[in-house]
Amino acid sequence: MKVAVTGKGGTGKTVISALLTKFISRYGDTLAVDADPDSNLADVLGVEVEKTVADVVDELYMKKYEIRDKDRWFEARINEVIHENEFDLLVMGKKEREGCYCYINSLLKKIMQKIVDFYDNVIIDCEAGIEILSRRTIDFVDVILVVVNRSKLSRDTAKRIEELVKELGIKAKIFVIGNKSAEGDFKVPYSEAVERCLEEGIPVVKALEEDENLRRAIENIAKGIGMVVQ
Repeated sequence: MKVAVTGKGGTGKTVISALLTKFISRYGDTLAVDADPDSNLADVLGVEVEKTVADVVDELYMKKYEIRDKDRWFEARINEVIHENEFDLLVMGKKEREGCYCYINSLLKKIMQKIVDFYDNVIIDCEAGIEILSRRTIDFVDVILVVVNRSKLSRDTAKRIEELVKELGIKAKIFVIGNKSAEGDFKVPYSEAVERCLEEGIPVVKALEEDENLRRAIENIAKGIGMVVQ
């Protein structure tokens, strides 16, 4: 199953993405994709990343007059960017040059469409807001999770995401995740273990070992959206 995690910035979508990745990795081959230019997914997962998609794009830019088939060259380099462990991780990274960001998104979409079928589960931590939808980078996913908190602004963003999904004809199912017990199709409770991990710079996924209520909430999401057969 291919799942995109979206929402307004500050709602906790990266934390939810990480917790879901960690939980679901025991059920099959899993790929986590950090599609947010403000890349934090690797940190909360506890993974050290040496190279990103943006790094490869920058290298391509430097060699653009030497390379004939740029797509083939890029595809050959992609294995250098995927971090392999109990789950695989692909990080988009930040743009290094003006004008290359749209190209990164275009390549990211091509990459994901080629490699996602090799995995049982794919979880994409999207950039905040609605831009990734309007660029149609994730229009191939099965499920879109929209993370909200108690703020009206986060619910307004969730509403715009739902409207845009319908407008663009994206066939993915949409579920609202209420973080810190906000209202939603699924609720994730406030977790002192998560807050402590964030404060101390410890991988947030360790909170699953300490907080049983949190683990059950993530399990409920995985089962409720069909990632795990009940």
